[in-house]
Amino acid sequence: MVSEIVTRVSAPKSVACTAKCPGTVLAMMVWSLASPAFAVESGGTSPLAANGLPSRPSYTAEESAELESLGETVRQFEEQAAEFRQTTRHLIEQKYQQKRSLLFDSYEVLIVNLEHEQRARRDAAIAKFEAFLARYPDDPRYTPDAMFRLSELYFEHSYDEYFQARQTYDKVIGTWTPKSEEPEPEEPTFHYEPTIGMMQRLITEFPGYRLIDGAYYLLGYCLGEQGEEERAVDVYLEMVERYPDSRFAAEVWTRIGEYYFSANELQLALDAYSKVLGHYDSPFYDKAMYKLAWTHYRLADPERSPEEFQKAVDTFVELLDFNVKTKAEGKERGGELHQESVQYVAISYADEQWGSLDKLLQLLQKNGEKPYDRELIAGLGDVYMDQTRFADAVAVYTVVQERFGDHVDAPLIQEKLIEAHERNRNFESAALARAFLARSYSEGSPWFEKHRDNEDAVKNAVELTRKSLYSAALFHHKQAQIHKQAGKIELAKSSYQEAAQAYGDYLRRFPHDRQLYELRFYYAESLYYSLQFESAAEQYILVRDSNADDKFREQSAFSIILSYENQIKLLESQGVFAAPKVLKSSDRPEGQAIAPQEIPEIRRNLVDASDRYAAVAPIDEKVPKVLYKAAEIYYTHDHLDEARSRFQAILEVFPQHEVAEFASNLIIESYLAQKDFAAVEKFTRSLLERSSTPGRKAFAGDLVKFKTGAMFKLAEDLDTKGEWEAAAEMYLKLIEENPDTQFVDSALNNAAVNFEKVKRYDSASKLYERLVKERPKSPLADTALFRVGLNAERFFDFPKAIESYLKLVENYPKSDRRADSIYNAALSLENTQDYERSAVQYQRYCKLFPNRDDAPAVCFRAGAVYEKMGDGQRVISTYTTFVKKYRGNAAHADKVVEAYLKMAKTYENQRKEKDAVQHYQLVVKTFQRSADKTKAAPFAAEAQFALVERDFARFDKLKIEGNGKQQQKALQKKAEALKKVETSYKDILSFKQIDWTLASLFRIGQLYQKFAEAILAAPCPADVKRAAKGGGWSVEEVCDQYKVALEDKAITIEDKAVSAFETTISRAREFQVANKWTKRTLVALNKLRRREWPLQKDAKTYVDDLVVSAPPIVDSNGKIFEPTQAPETAPTPPAPTPAPTPRSEPEEESPVPSAAPATPAALPVATPIEPAATPIEPVQPEAMLPPPPPPPPPPAPAP
Repeated sequence: MVSEIVTRVSAPKSVACTAKCPGTVLAMMVWSLASPAFAVESGGTSPLAANGLPSRPSYTAEESAELESLGETVRQFEEQAAEFRQTTRHLIEQKYQQKRSLLFDSYEVLIVNLEHEQRARRDAAIAKFEAFLARYPDDPRYTPDAMFRLSELYFEHSYDEYFQARQTYDKVIGTWTPKSEEPEPEEPTFHYEPTIGMMQRLITEFPGYRLIDGAYYLLGYCLGEQGEEERAVDVYLEMVERYPDSRFAAEVWTRIGEYYFSANELQLALDAYSKVLGHYDSPFYDKAMYKLAWTHYRLADPERSPEEFQKAVDTFVELLDFNVKTKAEGKERGGELHQESVQYVAISYADEQWGSLDKLLQLLQKNGEKPYDRELIAGLGDVYMDQTRFADAVAVYTVVQERFGDHVDAPLIQEKLIEAHERNRNFESAALARAFLARSYSEGSPWFEKHRDNEDAVKNAVELTRKSLYSAALFHHKQAQIHKQAGKIELAKSSYQEAAQAYGDYLRRFPHDRQLYELRFYYAESLYYSLQFESAAEQYILVRDSNADDKFREQSAFSIILSYENQIKLLESQGVFAAPKVLKSSDRPEGQAIAPQEIPEIRRNLVDASDRYAAVAPIDEKVPKVLYKAAEIYYTHDHLDEARSRFQAILEVFPQHEVAEFASNLIIESYLAQKDFAAVEKFTRSLLERSSTPGRKAFAGDLVKFKTGAMFKLAEDLDTKGEWEAAAEMYLKLIEENPDTQFVDSALNNAAVNFEKVKRYDSASKLYERLVKERPKSPLADTALFRVGLNAERFFDFPKAIESYLKLVENYPKSDRRADSIYNAALSLENTQDYERSAVQYQRYCKLFPNRDDAPAVCFRAGAVYEKMGDGQRVISTYTTFVKKYRGNAAHADKVVEAYLKMAKTYENQRKEKDAVQHYQLVVKTFQRSADKTKAAPFAAEAQFALVERDFARFDKLKIEGNGKQQQKALQKKAEALKKVETSYKDILSFKQIDWTLASLFRIGQLYQKFAEAILAAPCPADVKRAAKGGGWSVEEVCDQYKVALEDKAITIEDKAVSAFETTISRAREFQVANKWTKRTLVALNKLRRREWPLQKDAKTYVDDLVVSAPPIVDSNGKIFEPTQAPETAPTPPAPTPAPTPRSEPEEESPVPSAAPATPAALPVATPIEPAATPIEPVQPEAMLPPPPPPPPPPAPAP
């Protein structure tokens, strides 16, 4: 059927199509209107080329030179970048073409076959439609549709012929040249005559056809494509007149407007474009509005029709608002016309008579904030630049940056602002603008962080920054040189700083610049003259070490030295470190160890720079002084070996230079500082043996003095090296050769000390005695006498030792060894059991040296000596004196408590019970008042235990005897006594001393044990016996019953004793303690519970004979005098407590052992000794009463 082959024509829509596939007629028409060429080819002159816009004049010669200088680096970089991009693009395209060729070859055959098939089917369709029309030429129902569809097929056929002709033409024209003899190939054109004829027939024969407007449209379009534009416009005008509401009306009016616009019939164009604005939804709405605004602009004239400017601007702005609105709605329209609209608004406001920046800003303020405001303002600046109105452009770009400084294109606007300043000859402002660009749009800036993901924007900003930094660096460097030459130091420094910052930023960001070598040198110079010395040195080093060029090498090498020297002076003035002093050996503190000091990095850098300069410019006259200053750095920091090596090198290479004498002198001073006198002697001799000594003539005399002075020091050097015997012999040789030298006493002393070091004590003592005899007033005499005493002790010659010590005390009252001598004399007397004299010397020590730290311990020791003597009276007297002297001193509170205890025990030994109890009580009271109870706790616990022991003895004496009532009272009294004494023993546990805790726990068990024993020992009361006799009972049986009752009660008490004893053993095991109290406890347990607690034999103890080495000899300050070996054996001190150590000359740090006996270790505070978890309840006396006598037996029955 006809309906099956006739297709309905749809509304116009955009159809994507390749060049080989023309698509439908309506699709082609829509595509044609939407293409960018539509507006351009429609006729008219571009506004940028309109009359009244003056052309840009050429640059001046000076400007050209500046631009060429500034642009040279840009050009070089661009060449490198272009070459890189070209190579990269070539590789990418090569890969792409390879892949594309594979795909194209695979599909090409298929496409060609499809095209042939398409043509065949289209020709078949045309034949069928033509046959249909021939058969049904006037059928009102199907013939119009067939004619319309046939016209479309004709259109496709005509386009296909054109396309094939175009392909052939392109091939031919590609090979044709004007020089060839062949005529130029004729370019093919469109021929739509079959379509035009069919549409004219359709319009004429079927004017009421439902798609008749489409027929008019297609007819007009084909006429226009064939170049018959007037006929096309006539067809369009007839169509819109007949069918004003046609779906093609908007497009047709647009085409009509385009025709009149090209023909310069602007009023007619205005009318046509205005008709389109009634079709808001039409795709031609925005295009018509754009052309309407453009038409107004073409009609505008500042004098004749200035109002047209405003109409043009208002229409362009309306189009911009339309674009913004539709974009926000998600269906953007007018986007392709946005930029041109912005451009024409800017052009309008650039008119010198009608427009201005202020007027544009007023418009923007009136309309409110819009997304395109920035584009309008920036566009005005661009137009001003095109018109060479640079000052106006500066004002415009400044406004853009102030309002939109964080926009993605802000760097581009800043670059335009820089150009405007430069074109306006305002180079200072241009420099500031460059600095702003480099600072505000480089990596790390807020702008950069905001747009980091926009690769193109970041890349463009980097390139603009590069050009800006380069230009800024050159400008500021030149300005600095001008200020420097004019003597404007501060201005020059400021400009150098700005130049350095620009150079530095440039080199950091663009490290591969072709001018890197020169730019880095200029960067270093700028840093140096802006007083940034350390940074300047870093850059000079890079120039010096560069392989790119060497023209600045020597200059940079010396500038490094100057940079470091100036930086060091600056740091010294700021107090970062002190300026080093060139010390003589005599300036150094005596005995101070010389160790290399860390050389600050900057001074090490200076040394390295000096060495490198000598290598770069070996024959320069500055080299000797440069090398000397480098060596001096090592000398001032006590790197003496390196300093000598460097000074020696100067002597060898520059022997006659003035620095040679200075180098020689510091070599000698370095040896003297190290006391290397052999080296001094050797070095000075080598200089004197030279044909000519360095430096001045007088310097030779100084060398002789150094040489002779070193001889005496050689002996000391041997001593320092540990060659003690050789050193001693050298000292003696010096004395032999120079008996009147002022150093005789020192030499004798040193020789004696060295003999001691090799254990030649007898030789040492003889030299000490010789020193005392020959130089009794020498400051070394008292020490020598002291050493005589020590050496005598080594060989157990105590009488001689005591004599020497006491002689020192008598003859040298101001000697520092006096206190040690008295102490050692007292100790020697004690060791020889001459206690009487020993105690006197100890007390003498206390009297002469009461303020020494060890005075209390020595005073206390006097009492201990009297204890050894068994002289109780003087023990009491000595400790009483000690207590009076130190009881107010908290530091010695523990010794005061111990002194009271010793007095109490002495009184007890003297059987002075009252005095003993009184002093035991004083021990406890004094302990309770002391702040630090740790050391004194053992003494207080012992004293308290001694006091309670007296209560225990009284308890033990209580007997249970007499008649029933008397025994009952005795039981009551003994039970009460037990409870009281037990409480007293438990109080001792609070001292937390394990020995006395165990003693107290043992006594508690013993309380119950003795109580039970007392009960068992109670006799049968006489009144019980009498009652038995009176009742006719057996006295023996009644007493036995009485005893059994007592035994039952005693067993209960005995169990409590066992429990107390077991608690004692448990606590002893907890603290891993075994002593006499634990032993007694085990014996008691074995007695009461033989099976559970069997006794075990004590392990035998074997005591080996030990070889005891004497402790190191130290003085009261705890310092060893010398590393002298002690005798192989030493007698064990006779006293039971550890003996004090004799005191000697200090040699190395060693603490003085305490003379006091060791005190029991205090119990840990965290684990207090407390009573057992289940306390032993005291026995109540009433529970111990015997039972009443048994009832009398019944009377015997009658016989």
